Amino acid sequence: MIRCNDCGEIFENEEILELEEPTGEILGHCPCCESDDLDDVYMCPTCGENYVDAKEDSCDHCKEEMQELLSEVLEDFMGARDCTWEKAMELLISTVEEMEE
Repeated sequence: MIRCNDCGEIFENEEILELEEPTGEILGHCPCCESDDLDDVYMCPTCGENYVDAKEDSCDHCKEEMQELLSEVLEDFMGARDCTWEKAMELLISTVEEMEE
């Protein structure tokens, strides 16, 4: 999937318009507004929404929600066990790694 950064349209790769630039180079363009400012779009595995940043595993909304939930869990754990943030994070990371095995 592709998103046009000018008009916001999301479309399939096959729909890209290939137009010749004045330099003779052929570039992909949006089929709606003919802009060449395009980005690949990825689907968030958690919520199904589209997002652009390929370096991320999910959309900003899901990342923020997960960070808030984890912060709450860690703060509750720290209060119950009277431990530091670093110790709580170490335990969380080791627990997740064990769950993956």
